[in-house]
Formats: sequence, C-alpha cells, structure tokens
Amino acid sequence: MLLLTGMLCFQAPTHHLALHHRLASDAKRGEPVCDAAWKPTRKPYKPSWMQGSGGVYREMQQEYSAYAAQQDSTRDAAPTADSNESDRQASASDAVSTWAREVELAVAPVHYLCVSDVTDGHPADGARDGRALSAGGRELKVLIVASRFGGMRQRERQQIVNAVLSEHIASGALHSVQMRCWAPEEWEEKGSPVNLGHPCSFSSAGEGVLLGEPLPLPGCTE
Repeated sequence: MLLLTGMLCFQAPTHHLALHHRLASDAKRGEPVCDAAWKPTRKPYKPSWMQGSGGVYREMQQEYSAYAAQQDSTRDAAPTADSNESDRQASASDAVSTWAREVELAVAPVHYLCVSDVTDGHPADGARDGRALSAGGRELKVLIVASRFGGMRQRERQQIVNAVLSEHIASGALHSVQMRCWAPEEWEEKGSPVNLGHPCSFSSAGEGVLLGEPLPLPGCTE
C-alpha cells in the first residue's frame, strides 16, 4: 500500500514535468519560452445588468429613470445665495420700521424722525469673541425731533428712546444706537438736517416741515 501510494504520487505530475523539461530545453536554445501570439479565447464575464441586456434589469432601469424625471419636474428649485440675502435684507428692513414706529409713538407728536440702518457687518465679528450678542444685530442712527423734548436734558431724552429699544438691545437684534434728540427749534438752528450722514431707512415728518442737508455723525461719542 505504501509503495503504491508513492507511485501514484510520483506518476500524477508527469505531464507537468514534461512541460517543465520542454520549457527548459527551449530556454537553452534561446527560443522564447511562451508563444507571444497566444491569446485567451474565453471572453471576460460581464453581468447582464452591466451589458444593458436582460429584461428584468432593463425594466428596473427604465422605471427608475421615469421616477427620477418625475421627481425632478416637481422639485422646487433650491434657494440661491442671492435669494437668501434678499430675504435677510427684507427681514431687517421690517424690523427697523417696527422699531422706528415704536419710537415715534413714544415721543409723539413727532416733528421729524429719521432712522438709518448703518449696519456694516462688524457685529458678526463681535459675536465670535463675545463683544456682540448676535451676529445679525443691527446698527442704527436715529434723529428725533419732537416738541416733547423741550426743557429736557439730553440724557432724559435719550432715556425715553432707550426704554423703547431696550428689549431689542437685550435680545441682540439691535446692536447699537447713535441718536440725536432735539426740540424743533434746536433742530432748525442746526439747519434742519435731513439725516445724520446716512439715508433714512424710515422717516416721518410733520406737515410743512422743510429739510436741510445731512449732518454727518461719524462717531458714537460725538
């Protein structure tokens, strides 16, 4: 049994040995070991779904393509950066108008009122290091002319306005306010300025009020 097993193990690879000897003999004679012209006859396997054949896969592809086209035709267009910016500007304008009307009611009757939105974006930088409550906080310049201010000190006038806007300042919606609060005769002595150096985002004027040139207000401490 042991001998038979050995013979079988020795005889089984005979055709491999013959091939080895032939290749070795070709190499000694300088002949190429492999036939360069030989090419495989078997075609590489390619699934039917990649070939585009096969009824099931074709139907699945057609069904999905139809579904995708239907979804594309009903899908709303994605908002663009320009549309988002327009929405933000509209929202800010509405907020400024609301605040201006609150101030107008608080000091009525108003001879002249001009509220300018002078937001330049620096609250966004302040929000990152804690100097501002909100990145979207607005910055205003407010010119208020009202007969109610007659006989009041400047601080008392400003306290009336600050009391109206304090809630918006505390929430961060309003970042800063520069204001000038004058009685009508004081305003006229200064040339009846139309604004404090920036166009009015909201304005209100009594009947027959004549407006002069802008009066620039460059700094918060002026």
